[in-house]
Amino acid sequence: VNTSIPDGEFRAEKNRLLSSLAAVRSNPGETGTRILLQELFGKRHVLARAVGGTARDIERLTVEDAQKFFETYYRPENTTIIVVGDVDFPSLKTLIHDRFGRWRSGREKPNEPSTPFPRIDGPRVIVIPDTSARFVQVRFGMRIPTRSHPDFPVVLVLNQVLGGGNDSRLYRTLWGKHTVMPSFYSSIGVFRSGGWLIASGSTPVSRLDSVLQWMGETIESLRREVVGKDELSAAQRALTTDYPLGFTTNKRMHEQLLEIVHFGLDPGELAAFPAMVETVTPEAILRVARSVCDPEGIVIVVVGNVDHLLSALEARYGPKLQVFTPPVTEE
Repeated sequence: VNTSIPDGEFRAEKNRLLSSLAAVRSNPGETGTRILLQELFGKRHVLARAVGGTARDIERLTVEDAQKFFETYYRPENTTIIVVGDVDFPSLKTLIHDRFGRWRSGREKPNEPSTPFPRIDGPRVIVIPDTSARFVQVRFGMRIPTRSHPDFPVVLVLNQVLGGGNDSRLYRTLWGKHTVMPSFYSSIGVFRSGGWLIASGSTPVSRLDSVLQWMGETIESLRREVVGKDELSAAQRALTTDYPLGFTTNKRMHEQLLEIVHFGLDPGELAAFPAMVETVTPEAILRVARSVCDPEGIVIVVVGNVDHLLSALEARYGPKLQVFTPPVTEE
C-alpha cells in the first residue's frame, strides 16, 4: 500500500536479471521459442516480448521508473484478494478491511494496450545458425483461440493427441517409430490477448531433414484424419484423471481461483471442466485442427549448427526460408 523501492535493492535485482538473461540467450531452445513468437505475433506484440525484457530494457530502467509503474498498476482497482483455507469469513473480512480499508484508488483503471496480430502471409521457415549447439532445436508454432473461447477445450484435447504425452502422435512418430529423440512434444500458452501451440523437439543434425518432414506430416494428419475412439479416450483421460488434484491443497485451489480472475471466467467452469473435455468429439478436433494447423499459418524455427544444410533446406522450403544472424536482437 505504501511501498518504497530502495536504490540498493533495485540495483541488485537488475544485476540478477541481467545474469539470468545472459543464460537465456545462450540457450538454443529459448532462442528458437522467442524468435518463433515474434514471427507468430509480431516483434512489438506483447505475446512476443521476453517476459524478463532485454538487457537494454533492464539497463536503462531507473528506480523512478519502477516506482511510477508500481503507483500506476499496483492499485486497489486492479487487485483481487484470494484467500483459501480453514478461515472464518467474518473474521477474515474484518482483517482485510483493517489492512486495506484505507487503500483508496482515486483514479481510473489504466487501459490495457491492444495490439492487433499481424497477418501471416503463408508459412515461414526461420533458420538460426548456432555452431555451438550440440543438437538442432526445432519448433513448429501455430496460433490458438484464447482461454475463454468455446473451442478452448477442443484445443486442449488436440494438443494432448498431438504431443501431450507418451501416447501422442509426435512421441510415437519421433521416438516409437523412427527413434530420433524422446524430446518431441507439444504445449500451449494462453493469455487474455491470444495464445499459441508449439510442437518442439531436438534432433541430431544428420536427421534434421527427416524430422522436419515427419513433424509436418504428423501435424497435417490432424487435419486429414478423424481422431480414433481409443486415441480420443486416452487424451481425454489424461486431461481429466488428474484434474481433481488441482483442488487437493490450498495452493492448488488458489491457482484455480487465480485463473478465473485472470481470464474473467465463470466460476462454474471449474466444476464443468471435465465434462467439457469429455464431450469433445472427433469431428470438433478435425474442425479446429483445420484452422489451427493450417500450413499457411505455421511458423517453423530451426536453431543449430546447420550451415552445411542450408542448401538442402532451401531446396525443401524455397522462398519461405529465412536465415537469421545473429539469432537474437536486443531492441
